[in-house]
Amino acid sequence: MTKQKISLNHKEREGLRDSMIHFIKTNPPITLKSTRQKSKLLLKYASITSVIVMLFGFAGISFAAQNSLPGDFMYPLKIRLNEKILAFMPFLDEPKPSYYLYLAHLRLEEAEQLAVQGKLNKKLSKKIVSLLNEHITDAKNSSKATENKSKANLLVETSSSLEASLSAHGKILSKLADNRGKTSEGVKNMVREIQNKTEETKQMRQDSEKKLSVGFASNMKADSEKKAAEAENNLIGAINFIDSKKGYLSEDFYILAKTNIHNANSLIIQGQTKLQLGEYKEAFILFQEAIRTIEEIKINVDAAIHLKVNVLPILNQ
Repeated sequence: MTKQKISLNHKEREGLRDSMIHFIKTNPPITLKSTRQKSKLLLKYASITSVIVMLFGFAGISFAAQNSLPGDFMYPLKIRLNEKILAFMPFLDEPKPSYYLYLAHLRLEEAEQLAVQGKLNKKLSKKIVSLLNEHITDAKNSSKATENKSKANLLVETSSSLEASLSAHGKILSKLADNRGKTSEGVKNMVREIQNKTEETKQMRQDSEKKLSVGFASNMKADSEKKAAEAENNLIGAINFIDSKKGYLSEDFYILAKTNIHNANSLIIQGQTKLQLGEYKEAFILFQEAIRTIEEIKINVDAAIHLKVNVLPILNQ
């Protein structure tokens, strides 16, 4: 059997080189006063150099690993190298909760792909759940650390986004299982675990909402107004997204999606009323609920297109 050589092409090498040059230009030498400072910086840039060398040596393999799924030969490279590099590169800021939420979302999508292929067995389900728990814990810890420093409402936002993702993907997996008829133990376990995580996250979000008035009282009005703008922007984005996908959706599903969007808009209107009355905490929670609703709608629309499943409910106002 002939070994396949995996390497970067000329364009990819040029792109990586340009990125390195840009980093060097935007990170000029720093004048340090102490030997201790010099030692720390030397260690930091030595680490950067190691990462760059590693990127040159393994970039081709790394790219190939990106589309791998649990159970594939290259999957460990994807989760233990690619994703760790992005999270912990020494010249990047401390990882934000949004990155760990992205990883959790990715694990859920991988579970769906395996379910569609009939490969989500008990072993792989256990592996994905373990990784999912790891990402959720990292997201919570990162939120709490940032929350203590600057943003008291971050834990609400993190748990709300996570709840939307877990809720939507849990329903999608359950629907996929129903569509296949004979459901594997792995899929059943996965659905059960996601449902439990959804309830836990919902409780965490509700507990965090109760503490909002304590956490950001001085900035409550400003943060609520900012959240209103975010909700409105997300609504516009979701409307454009659904309209752009209309040709890929059934007429019934398209109407259902628009109905759900209408309900999300109603939440924003309710939030605006609370905002005008000076009930900033209640307004913030309503705007966040609208954002959570919109996130779940978009996940379900995407599933309707790529997985051919319809799990979009008519949401109560």
